This record gives sequence, C-alpha cells and structure tokens, in this order.
Amino acid sequence: MTAARAAHQDPSGIDTPTGFHLTVAPGHGALGSKRDALDHGVYLRELYDQVKAGREEGRSVAELKQKITMADYRDWGQYDAWLELNIEGMYRNLDQNP
Repeated sequence: MTAARAAHQDPSGIDTPTGFHLTVAPGHGALGSKRDALDHGVYLRELYDQVKAGREEGRSVAELKQKITMADYRDWGQYDAWLELNIEGMYRNLDQNP
C-alpha cells in the first residue's frame, strides 16, 4: 500500500449520515463502498502523477505503458485488462487538458 493510500484523507465531500451505508454502483465491476470510491480516486491521482511526470520527461505513451506498473493495485479485479487502457486514457486526457 502506498503512503498516499494509507494516509488518505476523505476530500470527497461525500457525507454519509450516521446509520446509513453508501453503496457505489460503478459502470464496470462489482458494487462498492465509499472506501472503494475513495481508493479509486487515489489510484487515479497516482496514475495521473506518473503519466504527467513521464510526459514531462518526454516519454511516449508506449514507453509509459512499459514503465508504469501501479503495482499496489495488482490485486484489483481486471488490473491486467485495464492498466494499459488507463495509461492511454490518462495520456489523452493530458493532451486535452494540459
């Protein structure tokens, strides 16, 4: 687990009143909890930081797909199927929103 995941504060603004349980219904995958949604946000931030740093070093998307492993998330469902697509998507996002 990365330090970012371990020390993650809840900046989401998602308040769950006492006695209520928040269930997240993603477009892909199983139902999740607020914690799952927050963990996914941390994953996206870490991916963003790594892709941005690689672009600033002049690396291509192909090079970043070889370099970025997001190893702390290997136990997530569909990790192998989605990692390269997530890197490509983040790279494109940075093209559109530098």
